[in-house]
Amino acid sequence: MHKEIVVALIGMVSAVTVSYIASTKGARNTAREVVTTETASIVREIERLDVVTAGAVEEDGEVIRFTGYPFTVSPRQAGVYRINFRDPFKDVPVVVAISDGGQSGATVEVTSIDVTGFTVEGRAYPSYELSPTGFQFVAVHARPRQ
Repeated sequence: MHKEIVVALIGMVSAVTVSYIASTKGARNTAREVVTTETASIVREIERLDVVTAGAVEEDGEVIRFTGYPFTVSPRQAGVYRINFRDPFKDVPVVVAISDGGQSGATVEVTSIDVTGFTVEGRAYPSYELSPTGFQFVAVHARPRQ
């Protein structure tokens, strides 16, 4: 009699184990599907924005760090910097640049933008004269809403 109970018990444990393993695999697959769907959604958003590049530039024109597509900096004259994108945009991007504060709260302004790059001017405060100034920027090509 004890053998019959043990055999029945082993059978029940086996059935529960098989069900558990099957449900665990199903849960893993469902989790993978959710992650894949969320990742695809995020990628679609990034592709929609088409963020091309962002970076930080020292007052001497040296690139400190960047993300996205590479770019070069061509200092023109003291306080004037031309940022050249390695790969041109399809359309003129939106560019935002901010000063690192420089000497006495210097500011920067983007003075021209085209598909190959943009020009930034550093300005001293309060005189507003051209001044070497470090800055950070982001260049984005936002596609029209569909």
